[in-house]
Amino acid sequence: MACAFWIIVLISLFGRFSATQECSPSVTDKHLTYLDKLIDGQLYSSSWTIAINLLVKGPLTDYCYNKGIVHQLSYLLDNMTFKENSESQKLKVILEDLYTDEIASCTINSDIEKADIIKCSQTINLSPAEILQRVKHSFLVARDFRLDLDIDKECKALYGKCNDDNNNTTKEQQHNGRKKEPKESNLFTIFNIILTIVGLLCLCGLLYYRYHYRLLKRRLHRDRGLQLPEERPLQIPLDEIV
Repeated sequence: MACAFWIIVLISLFGRFSATQECSPSVTDKHLTYLDKLIDGQLYSSSWTIAINLLVKGPLTDYCYNKGIVHQLSYLLDNMTFKENSESQKLKVILEDLYTDEIASCTINSDIEKADIIKCSQTINLSPAEILQRVKHSFLVARDFRLDLDIDKECKALYGKCNDDNNNTTKEQQHNGRKKEPKESNLFTIFNIILTIVGLLCLCGLLYYRYHYRLLKRRLHRDRGLQLPEERPLQIPLDEIV
């Protein structure tokens, strides 16, 4: 019985050791050089951006966060598009093979799914060069990542908390939005009142000006009438008429 017990223990330890060793991807400096070439080729080639769902740490531990980055690497590789049969496309194929053959083993015996990662992700607009920089960072994380089955069990629950945190954040944003609405409405009302007052003042000024203009015109007309000499009939003596 004792012999059987130790055999089971050895098998268990060997299984854990094997699982850990499987997650030792051979990400070399040569692969990183490939990524640097791809990044340099995209720095000034385009100004357009792509909406990418990127993992944010939130409530995740360092281990679960790094595991998610490794898991999300395939998604980032899918968003790398290059001209068919170009040098960049060939380098992409090499990186995809590296992920499929070696890095993907880092997610074995995992309950984490794509839906779980989406819960902890945030949509960000990135340029092609920025996406490639994120891919390089993910490969660096994958190179140093080691699978730990004991810690791995906690990740599923932690990824589930992301959904609750996102819901709380959304509710808080909605609540803050409702608080801002009355302030914006009050400012709009005050602006309309001020605009109405300015309009009335302008109208009163115009009427006042027209009134005084007419009054001044009447005074000038009356003053001119007073200055005209009084016309008298011409008087000629009767004895001068022949």
